[in-house]
Amino acid sequence: MVVTFNATISACEKATAWQEALWLLWELPRSRLRANLISFNSALSAAAAKGASAVEAVLLCMERQRLQKDVITFNAAIHSCESRWQRAFIYLQKLLQQDLLPTVVTCTSTVNVCEKADLWRQALLIKNLSSSWTLRPNVMTFNTALSALSNSWIRAHLLFAHLATRQMTPTTITCNALLSSCERAGLWHRALRRLPDLISFNSSISSCSRYGAWAVGLALFAALQLRYLEPNIVTCGSIAAACSACIMWQHALLFIAAADEKRVQLNVVSYNSAMSACEKGAEWQQALALFHDLCRRHLSPDITTCNAAISACDQASQWQAALLLLGLAEATVLQADVFSFTAAIGACSRSRQWQRSLLLLAEAFSRSVQPNALTLSAADPVPFPRGQHWLLRCLQDTLAKDLHG
Repeated sequence: MVVTFNATISACEKATAWQEALWLLWELPRSRLRANLISFNSALSAAAAKGASAVEAVLLCMERQRLQKDVITFNAAIHSCESRWQRAFIYLQKLLQQDLLPTVVTCTSTVNVCEKADLWRQALLIKNLSSSWTLRPNVMTFNTALSALSNSWIRAHLLFAHLATRQMTPTTITCNALLSSCERAGLWHRALRRLPDLISFNSSISSCSRYGAWAVGLALFAALQLRYLEPNIVTCGSIAAACSACIMWQHALLFIAAADEKRVQLNVVSYNSAMSACEKGAEWQQALALFHDLCRRHLSPDITTCNAAISACDQASQWQAALLLLGLAEATVLQADVFSFTAAIGACSRSRQWQRSLLLLAEAFSRSVQPNALTLSAADPVPFPRGQHWLLRCLQDTLAKDLHG
């Protein structure tokens, strides 16, 4: 029966259901069963999601039952410490006092606590101690230590060099941590020298697109060319995405042109990102030019391409172009969706083409495209001519009934 409880507690841990895991642990004695080390370790791992207070309660219960803790117990306890580095060091000390051998998880978790507490010296100490424990720290350990060194670029570089001596491949997180330390010191060029190949550059540029750091992406792109590395489809796609995130449509267009000059084969995703940047900047003519260029290159536009172009027309109140693109989507294998109709309706409404807005709304219903609140909002920013408002209200009532069953 204890095995059944343990399996259930472990399942709760994997599902981050810490309350259920602890309830099962407390339920064991009521079922006249004695919890063993596996029971407590599984409950501890689940309780770590709640925080230090829940973990300490489980540890106290273990002590009352006089159960001997193992390295898994202490790893879970350290993991729960967040930025409470003193508590993490106490757990680490107790682990060593019991003659238990720390694992890579122990090292990484402790370094992570030091990073959150902004204690780079302690993070380096733990990383260095791992060698005396005959451990082989993995790249995750190095990444965490590098993050802790964000205010010390010299030590970050030394640690990065140590990573290479262990024949470990830097990840995107590794490069980001190194870039961050150099950014704070205003020493971008030092970080760029550490990026060994095109894959590393692409990983870093991709991170820039996720965090909207378009200026960093530009610097990386320039450095890539200085290193005589040829950008590929991933490079240009990531740069376009970074520009899109920051509404830098001019730079997005420049990168599309640069890719063309270098004969880099672009894909639909790159064009979609560039068109999205134009959409956000209400540059509908540039978006349409990109759409035309995409077709000229014999690339097949998808519904995201059409929606970006229609939305750009919506932002600029270009209802004729929006309707043309919507018709193009419906005439091809592409299926216009709720976003297509919403943008087209918005373009008509902005231009006070009320009748066309209503007709598009009715057409969406007829094509089994379910309008949402944004669709109806796009159709209702301006007053309709007398006698037509009832139709909009009727459609709104129909949608409300569909949404609420």
